[in-house]
Amino acid sequence: MNFTSFDYFIEVEKHRSFSKAADALHVSQQALSSHISSLEKELGCLLFVRHIPLELTYAGEHFLNYAHSFVNDYTNMIREFQDISEERKGRLKIGVTHTRGRAILPDLITMFQKEYPGFEVEVVESTSEFLADKLLSHEIDVAIGYIDDQDGIDTELFYDEEMLLMIPRRMLLELAAERAGEDGIYEFDPSILNDCPMMLGSRDDMSGILIRKYLKDNRLDPPIRARAENIETLIMLCVKGVGACLCPESLIRSTLTKEQIEELSIIAPDIHTPVKFATRKEGYQWTAIEEFKKLAHDNIEAIMNLNDPVKRNNRLSVAAQQR
Repeated sequence: MNFTSFDYFIEVEKHRSFSKAADALHVSQQALSSHISSLEKELGCLLFVRHIPLELTYAGEHFLNYAHSFVNDYTNMIREFQDISEERKGRLKIGVTHTRGRAILPDLITMFQKEYPGFEVEVVESTSEFLADKLLSHEIDVAIGYIDDQDGIDTELFYDEEMLLMIPRRMLLELAAERAGEDGIYEFDPSILNDCPMMLGSRDDMSGILIRKYLKDNRLDPPIRARAENIETLIMLCVKGVGACLCPESLIRSTLTKEQIEELSIIAPDIHTPVKFATRKEGYQWTAIEEFKKLAHDNIEAIMNLNDPVKRNNRLSVAAQQR
């Protein structure tokens, strides 16, 4: 038995298929199947029930724990001695929530690889819930997202994210016309959303979760015009005038041009949520992870363009806009 045995077994369990695992490992299916059979013979018991999809036996479930433990210990050992010898190379696997990678990672990865050119960076996109699972199963080294503290995971605040309500300007002007004061100024009030077509993100996405909570807390029941798992789709629909949506400020900047933003009314409903770094609780923390986080903290203003915030316009001059 060698470390290849553990790697092969973990990959087969991950895909629950010899053919898919063989493709991922770049080996023949026959060679992989033979390797697993030899491992089972050495252990004296079957690890998989051979039907489609493959299923772990009771022995296989126990062996999986050992396999992950051995692979993790071996990986940490290699990384620790690389740090001791100052051999700055390896593969850093970063997990990030969908669409956030576009807003955060281009500048951050560029900075990191400029400092550490020997590192390859692999980006995995998923929901916060699945990123936590991938972290615990060693599929990624560090996660960025809305991740709560839990067993086996350490978190630290990266930045506080402001969520903004985007409403097509023409749509808001029509809704606000009868609500403006004598001076022609409309001050945003959540009640206007009862008549405003809305678009909702996924129930698994933080934007979708927060807009539903906001509507519920304010006892609002607006007409729903669209739903989508990808918040960028909703942003572009908003630009097209379909309806309003809630999204992170950073995503507005990274997705839209200044001309497109000018076609929108950007409302700040005072909704904030913490974006965190998450890592596994381990005896040894890889220097690459710590350096990656340090670069992010030191350059947060540049990464997030905090010096160029999206202009909020909770106050709207209805008279001036209609002339």
